[in-house]
Order: sequence, then structure tokens, then C-alpha cells
Amino acid sequence: MCDRTERFSDRAFSQILQLGKPIDKIHLHFSDRTPNNFSAIVQEYRRILDRLMVHPAFIEITDEELMQMSSKNPELRFERNADGSVVTMPPMGGLSGNREAKAGAYLLVYVERNDLGEVFGPTTGFRLSNTAVRSPDAAFVAKDRLPQNWRQQEDQFIAVAPDFVIEIRSISDSLTELKAKMQEYIENGVRLGWLIDCKNKTAFVYRADGSVTQYPESATLSGEDVVPGFTLAFQVFL
Repeated sequence: MCDRTERFSDRAFSQILQLGKPIDKIHLHFSDRTPNNFSAIVQEYRRILDRLMVHPAFIEITDEELMQMSSKNPELRFERNADGSVVTMPPMGGLSGNREAKAGAYLLVYVERNDLGEVFGPTTGFRLSNTAVRSPDAAFVAKDRLPQNWRQQEDQFIAVAPDFVIEIRSISDSLTELKAKMQEYIENGVRLGWLIDCKNKTAFVYRADGSVTQYPESATLSGEDVVPGFTLAFQVFL
């Protein structure tokens, strides 16, 4: 994934928010940096879609607007940083998607079998206490912590931090950025987090007490006291 940051004017970004108008139909304005040939424009456009960030000094994105962007562009995943900037992630490759599916499936089967709560997939947005909206690759919320009316709020983000999250690094993801995201989870109420780095065959386990433990590919990871009894061999992801 490209690490490049792009800034847009209110006019350009307001187009993105228009109902019924997906991002791939938008004519973005590059101002004085507009490339002078079509090929360069296409390349520039793709780089923007790889990582779209809008600085809060230009425009503020509400929960409703972020949800609207997501619903009109289902092929993309959006998150909002605590500073108000918005990040979008393009569709992933087959292997990364398979790893995500496995993580969610194993967790879902265990949680439902033991009636522990609910499991959510990577398109679910959680609004953290620092106002960031995050979409972990897999997330678990204990049943006594879910808002009572969450089932009636299909068009709203879940306003609670998950108890447990799993993030899986794809080949283009920055490990530094993912580690920062895991730390943010913990600081905002997540009790346990797994960061799966398949590229380096390493797993990092983050806990509510601030400790971080690194595990090799031979390890079996545990849900510890957050998802009691749940275990998963690292080899599942390789």
C-alpha cells in the first residue's frame, strides 16, 4: 500500500460525498500538480485511491458522512484517524483475504459455540473514545458490553471498543503503522490484540496492561482471559 498522503480542497472532497456517486466516477482536481498526459493522470489517481487522506483543516468528516462513503463504495474500506483525517484501503489480494476470512471464521465458531458475545468482520466500523473509527480484520465484543440497541443501528458505527482484535499485515502494509494502530486500540479500551506479521513470520500480542509479547511462527496464540479457551496456531496464517 502506498504511504503517500494527498490533500484535497473542499470542492474536490465534496464530490466524493455525493450520494450515488462512487469514487471511481469522480473527477478529482489536482490543481498545479496536474500531470500533462493521460497515463500520468491515471497513475496519480491510483496512488490517491491507494491511500486517501483528507487533512481536517480542509474538511471535517462526520460519522454519517463516513458511513455514506462506505455504503456508496463497498469495494473500499474507510477508517477515520483521531485527528479527523480519512484513510481508504483498496481491495486486497486473494491470500490476504483468505487470511482475514480464516481469522474471523475460527473466532466466530468458538465464540458462538461458547455463547461469549459477538464477532465482527473487517467491514465493521468501531468508534473509539478518541473519535477514531477503526475496522479490525476480526473483532470480538463480549455480550455484556454491546450496546442494547446495536442490532437496530445497522447504519451506525459501534460506539464501543472491541474486547479483542486481530490485525493481519498484508504485503504492502507498514509494520510501523500497524503497531501504532495496535497501541491505539489498547489505549482506547481494547483488552487484547493480535498483530499477525506473515511476512516476517512473527506475531505480536498486545495486552491491556501495556505489555507486548513477540511470538515465532511455531507458536499457538491464546485468547487468554479475554476469550477464555480460544487458541489458534500461527501456522493457520502461513
